[in-house]
Amino acid sequence: MFSRGPACLRSSRGLTTFLDNIAIGADEHHEPLLFLYPRWFTFALRQHRRSIASIAGPTTTSSAKGNRQPSRLFVGRCYARRRSVGSSLSRRWLSSNTAVAKDNDNKNSDAVVEDGLRNSAEHTAVAAGTRRSSGSSNTTSIPQPERGATDLMGSELTGDVGENSRERSLEYMERLPTRDRRKLRYRLHINKEVQKLEPWKQRRRTVHWTQLLDQLEDLQAQSEDRMLDKPGTKHREMLIPEETVVYLAGMTGMRENIWYVPIHNGCRVRVLDAIESDGPCRKVVLSGSERVVELVANEISQAQNLQATGDPLIDVRKPPVRIYPSIEALRLNNLPVPLIRGVWESHDELSERPVFMDSILPSHPTLTNVREFSEYVEDISRSKRYPRFSQKYDSAHPERHHHLQRAEKALVELFLQDENKRLISTGALNIALSFLCKHEFLSSAREVFSKAEHLATADTFNILLRSAARRQDLAKFRDILTEMAGSHVQPNADTWLAFIDCVVFPPAKKYLVERLISSGYLSSIRGRRTLFLLTVEDTFLEHLERGQSVDSFFDKMGASEGTDWVNGALLYKMFSVIVRLKNYEALDRLIDISLHHGWPMGNSTPRLVLGLFRSNIFSALHFVLRCIGSPSFQMNDDAYEKLFLIAFKTRSYNVCRVLWRYACMEGRVSYKMRQSVLTSLVRNEPKKRKNVIADLWSVSAGKVIVGMDLHLPDIRLPQSILEYIPSEYHEYPLSYLLSGYKPTGNGRDTQLRFGSDLVSRDIKVGPRYEPQESLALMLHAAAFIDHEWNNTPRPTHWMIQNAIQVPVVKRLRSRW
Repeated sequence: MFSRGPACLRSSRGLTTFLDNIAIGADEHHEPLLFLYPRWFTFALRQHRRSIASIAGPTTTSSAKGNRQPSRLFVGRCYARRRSVGSSLSRRWLSSNTAVAKDNDNKNSDAVVEDGLRNSAEHTAVAAGTRRSSGSSNTTSIPQPERGATDLMGSELTGDVGENSRERSLEYMERLPTRDRRKLRYRLHINKEVQKLEPWKQRRRTVHWTQLLDQLEDLQAQSEDRMLDKPGTKHREMLIPEETVVYLAGMTGMRENIWYVPIHNGCRVRVLDAIESDGPCRKVVLSGSERVVELVANEISQAQNLQATGDPLIDVRKPPVRIYPSIEALRLNNLPVPLIRGVWESHDELSERPVFMDSILPSHPTLTNVREFSEYVEDISRSKRYPRFSQKYDSAHPERHHHLQRAEKALVELFLQDENKRLISTGALNIALSFLCKHEFLSSAREVFSKAEHLATADTFNILLRSAARRQDLAKFRDILTEMAGSHVQPNADTWLAFIDCVVFPPAKKYLVERLISSGYLSSIRGRRTLFLLTVEDTFLEHLERGQSVDSFFDKMGASEGTDWVNGALLYKMFSVIVRLKNYEALDRLIDISLHHGWPMGNSTPRLVLGLFRSNIFSALHFVLRCIGSPSFQMNDDAYEKLFLIAFKTRSYNVCRVLWRYACMEGRVSYKMRQSVLTSLVRNEPKKRKNVIADLWSVSAGKVIVGMDLHLPDIRLPQSILEYIPSEYHEYPLSYLLSGYKPTGNGRDTQLRFGSDLVSRDIKVGPRYEPQESLALMLHAAAFIDHEWNNTPRPTHWMIQNAIQVPVVKRLRSRW
């Protein structure tokens, strides 16, 4: 009522005569009159009192207004004063009462609320490292960071975005992992843009991670009340096998899943997280009227019976071997873990059977149940373009972003259709949000989320939080937490992990890790292992810089977290640290350990490691040949491109020839590979440099590399290509490109066209063939021949005739 009045109405002093006539308690004459304030102020003050009581125990109300601390709710929305980034770390760690008293003594006593918004005593105490966990009287101090990182840690703690902080951040950036480096650059860009805004907008956009920690701890302390039960609402818990859950809602992972069955007033079906499963069964909670719950339970039981009897109309059959949703749940319940058990297909296995966008959008299916809707959303989210060499390739829209925009549009339209509202589930919502946030379609993600917000779980909010953390948008992170609190959703371990992802600098991240572990927020095995994955680059870097070995690191890891969960993401981060340090001894040892245990190296690891050997093809081949025989190693598009460009740079004719032909057969020719070959293929006049070997390479490389199947008998170029080159070159078409230099005119245009057609033909017909020998054997032989040819100039005709032959045969069935 008085929120827009003068300052005297918003403080506890200087009240008007009308307000002085109001009776108040004698012991509370210095307290604000809560009924005169808006509801948001009353709620904030009560929250503040509860938080103070939980931290400090019973306290007495101080009569000095300078000692009043602002609500913790205000901390999440205020802009802390800029502090001097040049002061020492110890000078920043002031007690909260001292800081507030010193600041408030210089303020006008008629602006208590505004003063509280600007001066966050709780935030200062948090930054000082003396903050206490809820319900505990012990303080947790920040470990002293290494020298050189102190100012940067203080800068991140205080949120200083000045030029000095920017300069120090750029200096320290070299020590950060690549991913954190990108995040820091983006944060510096955002801070620079924020400084251009008006002051009130700067306060709105400037958020400190310590404020987010306050907000998360308050949210964690709240009791979860996901649904306000109406009178007559009944709940029933059922144990359902995993295959029945998949039959009802689709394969949406092992997390919590919610959907509504439109019977009468509706029935809410909530499949609990797999960690809460009971043996081979998932726990499912039905909520609704007594009659509706009974009907839905009967339908679920009927579907379970039909699966057990092998009904031919049920497409999801009962597996011959039982599927256990969670091994961790078995261990927590002290149940034996079966050695032989069923598992679902992994995402890597699904990616080997790609779904093409043009094959699913025109034939829009008639969606009738929750599972069909979820599967259709998943197909759109993991769909791909047709390869360039495919006849169905969309030449009118070849850009990748066009494909992503089509997928975005299809997902948004699918969720906004009213007839699909009854088919939406939490699993489908999470799949769509993951795709949209990954590709930065943020407005569409918000639109989809608002349509199905009633189905949101902690995992749904975590997708949005991880996206905000990746973009270093702490203001959006705060807003999502606020919305999470409004939906009465409690944070889980992944929420805290997303919060840790907001912090860039290792000292501050190390403090957070120790605080979360001591507070018990990451008590589950999966949570601790994910936390280890997030911080492994910092810990492994520190480990190697101390001169310790890779074996000792795995020994410590096995003692704390075990090694049975090592995956490609963990190994990639360890390899990235080794590449940054250029520690070849550690590289060899990590490769040996990975191959010995059969750990997957991941799709991005080959390209990362090959970056160490940019000018030495033989060292690069040594790495590839060691790993290529392992089932955990795969030559993907990036690996082919990186290895080919290294061979092209080091003038390895035969290695390039082998890689080109295998890449064509597997459909992995990249744009850079194509352009490198085409540039050399159409060049027939050297640059006349002093290096004869380099001049010869520039005009001969492409002519030695191309010709996927021209060496086979009875294989001729199509008439569409032969018709525009002179007839004397039809028998040996490559000789046309060796016929002499034609600087301009029709002759040169024909040469350029012919070279482009030869390269395009190799890419197009490659998938029709398959090699007779392994890639490892051919690369080994090619490297031996290139070693013999090294630094010996030879005519182009001779090299074409004596280059390594790659034996191929026609496939019985084309790859595409």
